[in-house]
Amino acid sequence: MKLFTLNFKPSTPMKTTLFFSVLVILILLVAYRFLIEREYYTVLTEDQYKEKLAAYDDAYLIDVRTSFEHNRGYIKGATNIGFIGFSFSNEVDKLDRDKPVFLYCQTAHRSPFAAWKLHSMGFNQIFDLKGGFIEWENAGFEVVMDD
Repeated sequence: MKLFTLNFKPSTPMKTTLFFSVLVILILLVAYRFLIEREYYTVLTEDQYKEKLAAYDDAYLIDVRTSFEHNRGYIKGATNIGFIGFSFSNEVDKLDRDKPVFLYCQTAHRSPFAAWKLHSMGFNQIFDLKGGFIEWENAGFEVVMDD
């Protein structure tokens, strides 16, 4: 006597969808690894980031998070240019490519993609915050909150 029988057989479209989903995830993981191992930008710890940023009078500090994330707290002096969206390229295209650019996102997963984009647009001095805004905040550095 069988108490429970599972007669689930995935359909061909379901198998195809699963296969392509796994394939896309693997490609994204490889691409992410490729991006974070590039030498066209420098990843800095919170202390290094703060020190290097203070050394420049004319650097750009760009928060590539969404405006929702940005409004919940950001690094003093940061300009919010969200990487996820259509305006990123247009906004950074207006910037001087000879000035250093300091990037950060929430956890340092989006900023490598933004660094790659900036590099492809001709920016050469690109710095990224290791661990992102969360690590900055956890280190106890100043965070600005909009009222």
